[in-house]
Amino acid sequence: MRDRRLAGQWLACAGICLTPVYPSVTEFVLAFLLFRLFDILKPWPISAAEKLPGGLGVMADDMVAGLAAAIIAGALQYFRWCDVRRRAAGPGADVLDAARARNIRIVTAESCNWRIDRGLLTEIPGSSDVVERGFRHLFQ
Repeated sequence: MRDRRLAGQWLACAGICLTPVYPSVTEFVLAFLLFRLFDILKPWPISAAEKLPGGLGVMADDMVAGLAAAIIAGALQYFRWCDVRRRAAGPGADVLDAARARNIRIVTAESCNWRIDRGLLTEIPGSSDVVERGFRHLFQ
């Protein structure tokens, strides 16, 4: 009856496949270990599923353990994706966050720094709520 665990293991690994980051082998191992931990310890929702009648309870506890592992492994991978995305945005993301926190609009006025400031900030997704269009030739 080891085949019943395979469905729970696949479900645990599906949690990391649904996030926007390509999963690594380490994350698959983590999902598997979380599944085994939940399957062995059987915390509340898993122990309740095991008490279902007949073969349904035998399968349900593995599926609930796999679902719990999928949620945790998927959430950990999603937060890793947010961190990687944030580091890729660089210091521009910190400038935008500080402007949002203080309710400040960023407007460029000089043609010298227009390309530098606007290019670095407007390439970050969601920057349009803080950065307004610049006036390149304000004093001409």
